[in-house]
Amino acid sequence: MKQRQHTGFTLVELLVVISIIAILVGLLLPAIGMVRENARRSTCNNNIGQLAKAAINFESRKQRYPGYRERFARVPGTSVPAGANKAGTWVTAIMSDLDQRPAYKLWSNPQLPLVVDSTTTPITANGQLLPSFEFLRCASDVTIDDAVGPAVDTALGYQTVNTQVPPFSSYAANAGFLPLSTDPIWNGNDNNGNGIADAYDLAQNKANGIFHDRYAYPNLSVSMTDLEDGATQTILFSENLQSTVWFRTGFPGNADRLANTIVWLYATDKPIGAGRIAPSNNITLEMRINGEADKIAKANPFLAPTAFTARPSSGHGGGVMVAFADGHTQFLNNEIDYAVYQSLMTPDNYKSSMPAYNYVLNPSDYSD
Repeated sequence: MKQRQHTGFTLVELLVVISIIAILVGLLLPAIGMVRENARRSTCNNNIGQLAKAAINFESRKQRYPGYRERFARVPGTSVPAGANKAGTWVTAIMSDLDQRPAYKLWSNPQLPLVVDSTTTPITANGQLLPSFEFLRCASDVTIDDAVGPAVDTALGYQTVNTQVPPFSSYAANAGFLPLSTDPIWNGNDNNGNGIADAYDLAQNKANGIFHDRYAYPNLSVSMTDLEDGATQTILFSENLQSTVWFRTGFPGNADRLANTIVWLYATDKPIGAGRIAPSNNITLEMRINGEADKIAKANPFLAPTAFTARPSSGHGGGVMVAFADGHTQFLNNEIDYAVYQSLMTPDNYKSSMPAYNYVLNPSDYSD
């Protein structure tokens, strides 16, 4: 009598095959995730490098860098069209250098106001002036999505007549030193009569950063020749998960100025230079590169940055992409000292407001 031959898998064999597949999937998934993140980081690197080249081209044409806030559609006098003398950002200033000339022309039109209705809640802005640019978005930015609707409008503080993707930005410009009212060097007087505290006037020093308030200080210009510490060691742009929209801005004491800028505060982890007053603020985790950024972003993706969170941060992990004034880009490690960060932000340490202004930066301080 012939015995029947079994041609299928036994249960044990099937379980072995399933286990092997599960192990292979477990090994492959992290590798796939790493490949995807490398691709996202490469795109982010290209984006921020594009911004740096545009700013360098702007400086070459104008013999100065843009301000973090500038005046657009200039019209002299008091009786001017509603869209005259608009306050725009560094993004608006370099639009032409980013091949966005049509958008720049709209901002230069004095007949097109930025705010079309200030009585609504939130205010209604002119959507024509607020396109969404793909090169301002990092794919690893967990706060960037295509969300629209009342909740997003309220969180961002504005709305448009026609529902459109908000003009998010993953990137921020180096706006230098931001004094706080708790600083020992704070001076709240207005001796200049410009309606701005003297401490902010002091901070708008070309040695403290690159992008200053050229709306309030139109004669303040920073050029390549002012980079005494070298273009290779001066940051132009960085990522920041807490950045919101590219068009929002304000005077030095207004939180809106932080929507698309990074700053440094009066604190240090190096010996204080001669003649400097000791800082009263400790260096908190939030102030450091990537400090609490992912946690904050996941809790509230549209939370506006504060003085403490207007610092470099990213969704890449371990560091952040930055672009320097010579055009090169680098992945900056989030473990660098705070004084090193300040030194990279200041074009001229010795003339800056840094507590450790005499600190000598070494490339090994921030290079892997």
